[in-house]
Amino acid sequence: MSEYLDLYEAIWVQAVEDDINKAVKELYEVALKNAYEVLIEKRKTAFYIIKNIKRIENFNSELSEYCGIRARDVEQRIKELVYRESQEWPENKDYKIRDKEYNKILTQLKEEVAEYAKEKMKRCWYKL
Repeated sequence: MSEYLDLYEAIWVQAVEDDINKAVKELYEVALKNAYEVLIEKRKTAFYIIKNIKRIENFNSELSEYCGIRARDVEQRIKELVYRESQEWPENKDYKIRDKEYNKILTQLKEEVAEYAKEKMKRCWYKL
């Protein structure tokens, strides 16, 4: 019986990790879109970007790390929602979609990472 409980627990732990990773990915996509809009505004050509690919890769890596850090603000809410889902399994619903607090936090984080990405790219674009 304990093997089943261990499996059950592992499934929900993985669900939390998956949801956190999904939030990080959403934040990263928003940040990248906003950062590269700055490059487009500065009329950086594809050739110019390819020529400086290592710097771009470093920028992307730093941006990804930042998004991972910012996603910690929504991590606790994700855990709460996954726990609620686990209590109603198998008739559970995806609470995140309907949860106002989760969506509010994620929206704020998206705005923050977008601004961060724009400012960071503005400071970095002339170095590229």
